Amino acid sequence: MKPVIIGLVQMNQRFFDQRFLPYSVALLQAQVLAQSKNPQRYLFLLPVFQIEAVEKTVEKLLAADIVAFSVYVWNIKRSLAVAAALKKIKPEIWIVFGGPQVPDRAEAFLKQHPQVDLCCHGPGEELFLALLEAYPLRPWSELPGVSFLDAQAQFVHVPRAPWKRDLAEMASPYLSGVLDPLLAAHPDERWIASWETNRGCPFSCSFCDWGSATGSKVLRFPLERLRAEIEWFSQRRIHSLFCCDANFGMLQRDEELIAEIVAQHKQTGFPTDVHTQSAKNATEKVYRIQTTLSENGLSRGATLSFQSLSSSALQAIQRENISLESYQELQKRFKAAGVPTYTDLLIGVPGETLESFAQGLEAVIRGGQHEQLRFYEISLLPNAPMAQPEYRKTHQLETLFVPAVIPWGPLDDWQKPFETYELVVGSSSFSRNDWAQMRILAWITDLLYFYQRALQLPLLLLMEIEDLSLVYLLQQWQNLKAERSPLLHQIHQFLQARVTGILKGEPLYSPGPAIPGQPEKIWLSAINLVYHGLIENQLLDRFFDETTDWLLEEWQALKAPRLPQGVLEESLEMARSQFKACYQLPHPRLQPQWNLEEVYQGLLRGENRPLEKRSALLTQ
Repeated sequence: MKPVIIGLVQMNQRFFDQRFLPYSVALLQAQVLAQSKNPQRYLFLLPVFQIEAVEKTVEKLLAADIVAFSVYVWNIKRSLAVAAALKKIKPEIWIVFGGPQVPDRAEAFLKQHPQVDLCCHGPGEELFLALLEAYPLRPWSELPGVSFLDAQAQFVHVPRAPWKRDLAEMASPYLSGVLDPLLAAHPDERWIASWETNRGCPFSCSFCDWGSATGSKVLRFPLERLRAEIEWFSQRRIHSLFCCDANFGMLQRDEELIAEIVAQHKQTGFPTDVHTQSAKNATEKVYRIQTTLSENGLSRGATLSFQSLSSSALQAIQRENISLESYQELQKRFKAAGVPTYTDLLIGVPGETLESFAQGLEAVIRGGQHEQLRFYEISLLPNAPMAQPEYRKTHQLETLFVPAVIPWGPLDDWQKPFETYELVVGSSSFSRNDWAQMRILAWITDLLYFYQRALQLPLLLLMEIEDLSLVYLLQQWQNLKAERSPLLHQIHQFLQARVTGILKGEPLYSPGPAIPGQPEKIWLSAINLVYHGLIENQLLDRFFDETTDWLLEEWQALKAPRLPQGVLEESLEMARSQFKACYQLPHPRLQPQWNLEEVYQGLLRGENRPLEKRSALLTQ
């Protein structure tokens, strides 16, 4: 009997020098081979996991009878292009689309893309098995959770079946061995493995399709399976583990799983790092888990996802049931334990205003986040509540599409067809101009405060000792005139040009060099590009000179300054020297007159150390 040949496509972005294993489509293959009445009937091609030229991808799939695509924002247009090319060459081929980018309301999608035969909604393991078992027949109207156009081009949608409650029946794509041939075919790849320990999310944040896609109840994969998968990751030398759980740390057993990962890491050296989406309101368990990961060198930093600090914005995105106090408590405890953290803030949350965004930004920093703030524009996912017509109308959303390029990704990855993000750039609470000002304020915060902690010390002194508002200082920086601060003014003009370009549909990132002085090779953030330019053109000293003049003038304008004379100047010279040292640039050896390093470290920990002259300290 001629086998049914199946192609699986999950084209993932490269993450620096690592690639994601095609977990979603491997789930389908594992379930078919484990549950089919006749698994020998099926021949699976190696899954397509790389983003390549459409023609090259098509060549790999031409032998297939059925091709299943797992689609998301970073591969939807490329997947549609591959599907169209396959259908043109081989009209009888079945094209099946599943994944988060397949709209629940699929009629317009199917009519716009006739190369797609069938849309699958929700978890796909059992649905895909039923589809294959019926092949070449098409009893699709009997399959729960599908959409298609019938022979008369009439739209048919079959509602989903009740959500699968027993995950023990789901085959593991790792333990089943379906990914072993791919690993053998690409021995030099450094892999990231997606890993589910449970499914479901009890929250329903409006910008996210996690909870709406899986249902509210959290279901668990068997503990024995998870322990065996951890051993598989270790034995296969998987570098990074990306936990797909929406709320890792919610369950008591999550600490056991981390202990098992640590044990395997100590034995084999793998995995080398673990990324989790931490539970929203489980402070104690999240603290213990992230501390354990950090102590064992397995964490790049614990995430503290505030999203917004505005009560009206949190209500608009249905995050008011997530405790901000829990995050603030975690931040203090992580700081005390030496665990690095970063905080997420969203730009353009419905219900947010320019004023509330600025207040939230300052509150997060004053609350103790001095390591990293990550700002994200809101992009709409087709099945998220925020993307639905009723939500758009209620909040008067204004959106635009921009090319989806990968930060630090190579320029040659930006090939046609271009993937796009639908950004929210206006709402009933903020205008397009407000959005632009939020984006610029976020960039300037990164430029002056977080990027290599460029001016963090002098700004902290002004904030904590002189009680100046950081946002006030950042706004004053934007008002600097060209005749007074020509370089800083030029940087501000560049940021304004970038945000204007984005609002015209340009990418969020800019072409730039991987190393200053080299040709453009990768996509860089606006701030990366600014500092690359300052270094390449030997303008760092001018940058710090103009910044010193500006901050000294702000300090001298105070009616009753508290900082002793000379302290701010010394802090600015320390900032200049330390920044240059980060790039191994020549910098003068400083002779500190004040105990600024001790004061600085105290401020980072939330402690107020008294300022003292070093000469006085040496005589004590």
